[in-house]
Amino acid sequence: MENKEDKKPKSGGKQELLANLFKKASKRERLLFYLACFAMLVVLLDRIVLIPIMRNLKSIEDKIEQKKTIIKDGLAILAYENRITEDYDR
Repeated sequence: MENKEDKKPKSGGKQELLANLFKKASKRERLLFYLACFAMLVVLLDRIVLIPIMRNLKSIEDKIEQKKTIIKDGLAILAYENRITEDYDR
């Protein structure tokens, strides 16, 4: 006669299964697992942290270029105004 307790899944069955697989894995397989986890972490950090920062920096650089253009145009107008004023004063 079978015992009903034999058919019940052990507590934390999935965790135990993963732990057993990890224990049975060779050093090379564990190393590959760690490398894959590290690669995933780098990709996540890139997507979550670096890309938004780089977008923000690009936006700031574009605004700086716009301001430089405005300043250049203003300086050209001032130079033209100074020439007109000098000609008028003569």
